[in-house]
Amino acid sequence: MRTAWEQHFDREHRAAVDLAASEASALADAMSFYLRRRFLGSELELSAQALALRCLTAVSERLTSLAAADLGGLLVLSEDELRGVREALCLYVAERDTESYQPPEERDRLRELRGLNEPLGDLLAQLPRAPVPATFALR
Repeated sequence: MRTAWEQHFDREHRAAVDLAASEASALADAMSFYLRRRFLGSELELSAQALALRCLTAVSERLTSLAAADLGGLLVLSEDELRGVREALCLYVAERDTESYQPPEERDRLRELRGLNEPLGDLLAQLPRAPVPATFALR
């Protein structure tokens, strides 16, 4: 996975994450799990919760599309979206990485997610204080 950031015309920072197909698939599964855990059964009376659900559902749909294509691709995220993706990844790993038997596909998914955790965290830490770049280039 390669990551980068850029600042858009609206002065908002955006994160760019170039994902392999297996990484996109693992993140799509983590986002789906997260959305069910965080929003299922909760009352969405607060507008902030409704906006968060809409934002993260859109990210989940983009990840699902990348995973379905089985090619991977570039995912461009706002700071809030990146924070939600990382939160989903951490929740999935924390709840699903147990000492009990895991089928091979689950072990592979967890391995992918653990490998994405640090680069996404580093990108999130850099994003708010990143200066405006002259060009946009993936690292």
